[in-house]
Amino acid sequence: MDIKLVESLQGINLVEAFNNWTYKPSQDPKTLVFDFYLLSALPEPKRDENLKVALEDSRKVLYNFLKNEILHAIKFVIADEFNHIYVLNKKQDVIAFLESYGFKVTCKKGYPGFKADRAEEFVKAAEVAFTKFKWYKDFGGKYWSFICKAWLELFNQQDKSLGVLAADIDHIYNIEHNTGLLYSKLDGYTFLKSVLNFKRDSKHEYNFFDKVSSDLKLFAAAVIKDAEGTDYEGWLKGDKSTRFFPRQDEKVIIKDSKYIYNFIPSFVTNMSGKIDKTYSINEAKVINNFKYIPLLPMNRLYLVETVNGERLLIDERGLKSGS
Repeated sequence: MDIKLVESLQGINLVEAFNNWTYKPSQDPKTLVFDFYLLSALPEPKRDENLKVALEDSRKVLYNFLKNEILHAIKFVIADEFNHIYVLNKKQDVIAFLESYGFKVTCKKGYPGFKADRAEEFVKAAEVAFTKFKWYKDFGGKYWSFICKAWLELFNQQDKSLGVLAADIDHIYNIEHNTGLLYSKLDGYTFLKSVLNFKRDSKHEYNFFDKVSSDLKLFAAAVIKDAEGTDYEGWLKGDKSTRFFPRQDEKVIIKDSKYIYNFIPSFVTNMSGKIDKTYSINEAKVINNFKYIPLLPMNRLYLVETVNGERLLIDERGLKSGS
């Protein structure tokens, strides 16, 4: 898209034209996911305060829309998987378990049933059941317990930041059950794996331009122009190899402590202890013994370990090469 041409033909300044814009969710599921990743990746505007507000408001609209959609859809996926519990377990044991959580179980033609209308209580019960009861190899089990944890994390994050909400949504898009992506259980989401691969390989927000809704494309152009002082055409002509992407076992320098995270998302595993923003040496090494798929490659999170054995979760903006 030629931003300069758009501005000249329409006689507009993109920043001024879109500084009161608010995102409207796309009706197309694939476009909606691309829109989510682009809105999440956009840098913070530096000059126009109204544009900052428009970006935050647009994220609120999209993230909360996706949150409600995901919670509704995945609850039914969990309930469908839960039905396999009766294959290897005694019905009376399952009924007693459900009743201990306050669910009324009725039997019609010998098959137990109950209303999972209390969503949070049901998912909490399912989380326990997926590890407590017996399951065939490709059904239930620990992976579905992890899915329940992810659902509960998303359900209970009302007071958290937009960044955490986005990470929770991204985690559910990436999470897998016993045989593949969780979202493969939903009709119309066969595209998701390719979108996640595209997201993984992207190096700049402009890579998304041909994938997102038309109004978001122009809004994103305004945000990037304000934040980075460049437009699409300038980016195409410029050096695209200047970003720093540490690899596993690479030595790095912690250059800015404000990008060290003082919380651990609940789905980051294999990390123990409280993350602290204090550390005794600034040389570290990137390690990989945690399971977290970054929200976006252009704003990655890294687990690093200092020479003193301290582990820190840090945004790439706080790192530089140690070589």
